[in-house]
Amino acid sequence: MNTTLVCKDPYEHWGNKDAFYLTQIEIEEGLISRFLQGAIEQKQLIVAHVIDQLFADKILRAIFELCSAYIAKYGLAGFNASSLILSLDEKSQKYANYIKALQEMYTCSADTKNYIVMLHISYKKRMGKVCTSVDEFDQVREMLNKLALRDTAVNLSVTSAQYLFNFDEITKSMIKTYFRSIDDLIGGLLGGTLMLIAASTGMGKTVFTLNLIVNMAKHNKKILFFCLEMTPDELLCRIMASRAGLNSANLRNRTLSDWELEKYTQYADSAEFDQLQSNISIHGEFDMTIDDIAAVVRKTRADIIFLDYLQLVKCTKGNTRYEAVTEISRRLKLLANEVNKPIVVLSQLNRELKNRADKRPVLSDIRDSGSIEQDFDIVSFLYRPSYFDPKQDKKLFEVIFAKSRHTGAAGKTAHLMFDGAHQRITDPQGETQEEIKQCSMKY
Repeated sequence: MNTTLVCKDPYEHWGNKDAFYLTQIEIEEGLISRFLQGAIEQKQLIVAHVIDQLFADKILRAIFELCSAYIAKYGLAGFNASSLILSLDEKSQKYANYIKALQEMYTCSADTKNYIVMLHISYKKRMGKVCTSVDEFDQVREMLNKLALRDTAVNLSVTSAQYLFNFDEITKSMIKTYFRSIDDLIGGLLGGTLMLIAASTGMGKTVFTLNLIVNMAKHNKKILFFCLEMTPDELLCRIMASRAGLNSANLRNRTLSDWELEKYTQYADSAEFDQLQSNISIHGEFDMTIDDIAAVVRKTRADIIFLDYLQLVKCTKGNTRYEAVTEISRRLKLLANEVNKPIVVLSQLNRELKNRADKRPVLSDIRDSGSIEQDFDIVSFLYRPSYFDPKQDKKLFEVIFAKSRHTGAAGKTAHLMFDGAHQRITDPQGETQEEIKQCSMKY
């Protein structure tokens, strides 16, 4: 049996960032090494919070089972690598050299909690890819909840280990809007982020959202879109207008000229349209509850979820609409954290906004706001000056950030360009060269 260890102790050189990028087998080797040679308190932690099925590597799982069997028979006091090897029967002797190697890699057990947390995280990620139903994944979460360390909420060492362990994956999973003016302000959307896009009726919420969705789909992000207001046919017309350069009114009214029909057909046969189809999943049911939405989200493989719009979600709790929206808002935040995906939610603004001299929206303008201000990580407003003043440039389109919990975007505005006839939003700053390079679609 191969006894060459994948991992030398990653905490030996504290401060070396690369040392924290541990693979699954490195985590498992490090944990068993600490189980074999660590302090009695650390061994007790492992007994209480680790079970054999958390291990992906079959050999390491078998070694952990041998450890557990030894402890069940002889107790924890005299348990170590040497005593385990002496207890091996003829069938289990094949693991002896590997156990010796694990013994030799041991340095200290002070970071055992970090390894337990990382093992739990890696198991949850692994099961998230293989579970075929909500019930299956609920069982995984229930089991991990029973095994969870209860005293790590303010443990900075564990938190730092989690940050570094997930660094590469989280960096790669950060979802850009591909509007440079916006990305320069908020960086990108991370898993668990709940973002609100609010605007008055007719301001361009759906246009802006569809442009965001198309931008992300062009860069190979998977999108789940709950559209509770418009039919798939209406959405298709808007996407076609934006991407094929067609007049949206002509598309909707079926008054396309011959050359417009030719452009429509050409785009429908394009590689870009094929990729949009494969990357965008639309749920067009008009009568969905928050429970319905949560059930779909838990099963999705999408990278990001969009919901159009908040006030159309049904809720069985709450005597008033204010209470219902408060419940929905809180449930959406919990859902974003649970599935570790960004959720972008659209919302209407109060009609009273039109009666103010300054029409730029503020937080208090959100309709049925409930706990929206507290639950959402990012709150943004859409504003077109020409909507209220026809003398203003009709192309001006502002994305106003009223709240940004994790960045300095609050109080700042991204300036974009609006083309209502073609349902298109563009950024005067354009895309970065890196973003252009990442975009694989050609049309």
